[in-house]
Amino acid sequence: MTWKILELGYGLRAANEDNGFDSWIFGLMETNPGLRLRPIERGNLSDYADFLRGIFQKSHFSADYLEWLYFQNPNGDVVGYDAYFADKLVGHYACIPIKLDTYQLPALLSLNTAVSQEFQGKALFKSLAMKTYDSNTSNYSCVIGVANRKSFRGFTRHLGFEHLGELDLRIGGIKRKQNGQRTYTSNELNWRSRNPAGYLTAKTSKSECHAVVTRKIFAIFNLKSLVKMERSDGKCGCSGGLDRLGITVDWRLGMSPKFSLPKRFKPSPLHLIFKPMAEEKCLLTSWSFPDFDAL
Repeated sequence: MTWKILELGYGLRAANEDNGFDSWIFGLMETNPGLRLRPIERGNLSDYADFLRGIFQKSHFSADYLEWLYFQNPNGDVVGYDAYFADKLVGHYACIPIKLDTYQLPALLSLNTAVSQEFQGKALFKSLAMKTYDSNTSNYSCVIGVANRKSFRGFTRHLGFEHLGELDLRIGGIKRKQNGQRTYTSNELNWRSRNPAGYLTAKTSKSECHAVVTRKIFAIFNLKSLVKMERSDGKCGCSGGLDRLGITVDWRLGMSPKFSLPKRFKPSPLHLIFKPMAEEKCLLTSWSFPDFDAL
């Protein structure tokens, strides 16, 4: 997830059991003639890059980066919608497929969220997100996201997300519970290492059941996370030979950090959020920075 998301308003009208989602979209378009929602398309990557750079002022948003993120993911292509007004891109919402070890269906990871200045406060982001979820309810188990201070209220109050907790920046052990986390294949870790922005590296255990993922933060300091690998034979041993101590950003169900670093070193409060789709129950027990940070 990008570490900066725009704050949006949601004051247009509320969908209810009588009106439903279609009536919500109709109302939005009725008050904004010329507004259209369209699925994300590969041919528009340059437009998306220009739009996201303008919103977030982040140079890593390039057509090459979005091609890598949206269309080279081994788990599948991007899922999301754009908003156009008079053929001008004014809104963009993207999720990518991921795997969780406790669900049979893949999940969606909520990522890039942006609305142009003239359409803020008109429920456009809510409409894009609802359209994305409504079109994929039976295909994915759930939606996972990490929201900052500005977007947290919109996701939880207006889109039905559950707040699981806040990710901590801490020093200590990086070992996680065996079940209830995101899983990776070797192909997926190789894909992550090919990121044009080039921040993550991974070292796999001898058993090929775990990997330590490292991200440089400044000088000689790195973030570290222990992630779970998938094996074709379904067997998994210990994570022997891997460094289990370090600086990390994570959430662990029912656990508080013993040694937290000052919150000012985090880019924003990082709220872990969950929305059920085909699966009703949240079975997560941990979440760490490689699980949501697409950089």
